[in-house]
Amino acid sequence: YLASGGFSNRRTSITFRPPAPGEYSLQIVAAFADSKKKDAEWELETRQIFEHHTPLSISVTHNDNSHFELFPGVPTKLHYELSEPPRILPQGFSYYGFVAFKDDRTKAVAAEIPVEF
Repeated sequence: YLASGGFSNRRTSITFRPPAPGEYSLQIVAAFADSKKKDAEWELETRQIFEHHTPLSISVTHNDNSHFELFPGVPTKLHYELSEPPRILPQGFSYYGFVAFKDDRTKAVAAEIPVEF
């Protein structure tokens, strides 16, 4: 994947999904459009994410029922169960994913909430 040219904002995000296992490198060539800032400091934050090829599914129930309604502003206790125990992650890594809310009638995803823990 090659990103060339300037970025239009102070912040940007680049996603790279390697086509095959291997070693890859990232090269950053920093520059400023304003010549007065040529010696200015700049920050770079990188985040490396490893995705598990078979994500875990989570079943969620309320009062032993998988079909339930949630209402804004009303706290609700939910029970969840993983399809299998999660793998132990190395130090510095975290789990992430999303919770998908599906419409009972259409089975379409009505909303997704990203989670990281």
